[in-house]
Amino acid sequence: MIHYLYILYSEKYDKFYIGETNEYKRRLKEHNNSYRSNYSSKYRPWTLVALFEIENRSIARGVESFIKNQKSKDFIKKIVSSDILSGKLSQLVRVPILRD
Repeated sequence: MIHYLYILYSEKYDKFYIGETNEYKRRLKEHNNSYRSNYSSKYRPWTLVALFEIENRSIARGVESFIKNQKSKDFIKKIVSSDILSGKLSQLVRVPILRD
C-alpha cells in the first residue's frame, strides 16, 4: 500500500510538523479540526507544504524518524524548498544491511 510522508507548516507559529499516513487529505483535516489536545492542535492552522509518496509504511516511518532526529528546522526547510528531490525520500534512510 502506498504511504505518504507529509510536512505541515504553521505560519502563525513558524513550526513544522512531519508525519506519515496513507490518507494525507484526511490527516490534514484531522490536524486542523480535531478536538483532541496534542502537539498539532496547539499550532493551528496547518498548511501542507511537502508531500512525498513512499512505497510502504515501514519506509515512511523510517524517513519520518530520520527527519525528526535531525532536530533541525533548516534541514526541514531544505527538504520543503528543494527542487532536487523527486518525491522519494527513502534514500535518506540507510539500509541496515549496508551499514558500516
